[in-house]
Amino acid sequence: MTTKPTPQFHSAPILYKGKIFQIEYFIRPGSKGTIVMLHGLGGCKENYYEACKSDALEDYTLVSFDNPGTGNSTYFEDMPLNVDDLAAISALFIDHLNAGRFILCGTSMGGLTTLILQLQFPDCRAFCDRSTSRTVLTNRDTEYLHSRRQEQVAFVYPEASKK
Repeated sequence: MTTKPTPQFHSAPILYKGKIFQIEYFIRPGSKGTIVMLHGLGGCKENYYEACKSDALEDYTLVSFDNPGTGNSTYFEDMPLNVDDLAAISALFIDHLNAGRFILCGTSMGGLTTLILQLQFPDCRAFCDRSTSRTVLTNRDTEYLHSRRQEQVAFVYPEASKK
């Protein structure tokens, strides 16, 4: 039995709309690739802490972070955030990681955020659980997945499907 590395907790300063959000996250190093995990409404980065014990994921770098206002991340009362803001802050956080290619994994509202993020990071792979219906999405080089991506745009932005 091998000992898995212990996740380390950090905080990243993320500048968004003129305010600095301190985004707390954990990172567990690996050699195979990076998986960024996004929690749902009312969740926190620790929702994914058990993944660090998984034998199937032991070679991956695992990262999970607290959305603003959850866990130990900053929230500004004078700046209400919507899911597009969460996606923008998440994108800035991912840029901060400088992870190269990565996999997104989102649950519930984190699944919706993942769908929005996949529009910004078209080379990433994404796995989503949108609470009532489970979907697995990968952005590989097939026509099926490209058409699936168009459905995501229609789901996330219904007004886009009317154009």
